Amino acid sequence: MLYPCVNFISEYKLSHDLKSVCKFLGGIIPAEDHARMNEMGVESLFGPGTSTGDAVAYVRDWFATGEERV
Repeated sequence: MLYPCVNFISEYKLSHDLKSVCKFLGGIIPAEDHARMNEMGVESLFGPGTSTGDAVAYVRDWFATGEERV
């Protein structure tokens, strides 16, 4: 299953010329979808059991770099 929300975010990012959009997913994501999610710009996948602290740390680190992403 491909995730419509990832397509929407990718298209919105392109149509509005946004450079930095933090895209990550959490939950039960089938292994066969991981590579495709990465191709679609999802930078991190958090599976079941991921602590909230780990996800928050990822987002904080992502913003702290301050670099422009394409």
